[in-house]
Amino acid sequence: MKIALVVHRFFPEGVGGVETLAAHLARALRERGHDVFLLCATRSLGSEGPIRFLREAYGEIPILRVAGEGERKVAPIRAAYRDDAIGEALTRLWVEERPDLVHVLHGLFLSASVIESVHRARVPLVWTLPDYWPICWKTTLLTWDDRICAGDWAVPVSGCVACLIFESRAYRRLFGENRFWPRLLARGLVRIVRSPMGRRFVPSLWVHAVEALHARPAWFRALVHRADALVAVSPFSFDLFRAAGFPRLRLIEQTIVPPEGGPVMRVPREPVRFGYIGRMNYAKGVDLLVRAFRLADLGQRATLELFGAFEDAAFRDRVLRLANRDPRIRFHGEFPPERLGEVLAHIDVLVIPSRWPETGPLVLLEAFAAGRPVIGARLGQMERVIEPGRNGWLFERADARDLAAVLRRSVERPEDWPRLREGIRPVRPFQEMVREYEALYRECVERHGHEASKAGPDAHW
Repeated sequence: MKIALVVHRFFPEGVGGVETLAAHLARALRERGHDVFLLCATRSLGSEGPIRFLREAYGEIPILRVAGEGERKVAPIRAAYRDDAIGEALTRLWVEERPDLVHVLHGLFLSASVIESVHRARVPLVWTLPDYWPICWKTTLLTWDDRICAGDWAVPVSGCVACLIFESRAYRRLFGENRFWPRLLARGLVRIVRSPMGRRFVPSLWVHAVEALHARPAWFRALVHRADALVAVSPFSFDLFRAAGFPRLRLIEQTIVPPEGGPVMRVPREPVRFGYIGRMNYAKGVDLLVRAFRLADLGQRATLELFGAFEDAAFRDRVLRLANRDPRIRFHGEFPPERLGEVLAHIDVLVIPSRWPETGPLVLLEAFAAGRPVIGARLGQMERVIEPGRNGWLFERADARDLAAVLRRSVERPEDWPRLREGIRPVRPFQEMVREYEALYRECVERHGHEASKAGPDAHW
């Protein structure tokens, strides 16, 4: 079977859980006899020139990187989820390449027009949902005022506009981190834009933003019906998407290829090495972790090892101020995926301080595979996987003091470590997940062909 795997970015421009999963899945499918290629966006997508495809390879995996301008300069908010220039180019690509099936692991930087393009090219489509992209432009459900949102299918457009206002450079320049104004500004802006007279006095970019965010839910509601199968990656996200009304929803629990070296559970000696691995941004809660570590007041009994790249200069400066040059807090930067086993060997406990309800995350499974207990926020899939006192500990979301208490308790109770060593269960074999996807691919190809023959030649057009 000829299979196209789609991911928003890929190594070396994107280094994260979805990219790593795409690489491992591509290799596994090729080993099982499939003809697999990978499609992703370049970091420069949206800059200049017509949409084009750059061919290269990552090891034995053929890669097509999408470059060009698209519609981002003329319609930046809309193009983030619907870029018809990209969609038309991708439709032509699918017709030329003739894959038997397209599997979208994430389409964020390509826009959701990648979904529409597969449908228009009459190719079977599997769409995996690693986060909340179809119901949240931020992908996290984390609101501007630190609440968990129900998603844009369920809330007024002013809620999404408030998030956009708070994230804007103009707001940060005028109000900084002040969270009083976004709701009031968003409600006023939406009312003015809906008025034929009032909208004349609003900058065109903000008129476009309100209209684009208002149209977004309807676009994604249509797209989820384009897929032959939608795949939730955890029981938590399956329940959430099913409640939202997603059709043809399947559960294929994501898993990982264990890091090289196998599980080695070190009984920590002081200093205990707490670790963070991943993207450094507000939603991931890195600032919360640094603050909690300093509140824990552990002296020389613990260190904090941080691995990952900052995505925003202002957030980086904020975290560095919180760290206050504490020599126990060490920023190691980003690392290549093949060094993951080495990085996990450098820590004793993984901390996942996310503010948003993670659907996994994969790094949690990677820590378990390496024999490392995990401290995580009490929400999302983490709450269902982490068993306090058995394979890790939980703390209340966004509560630095509660996290500090958990850090302190884990250092002060060394008698818990043998139980943690025994409580970490083996992770699900990666080949088991691959076989489930293979079975779903065959089912979708068969069903797609049957439905297309019944619908007639012009059904998609």
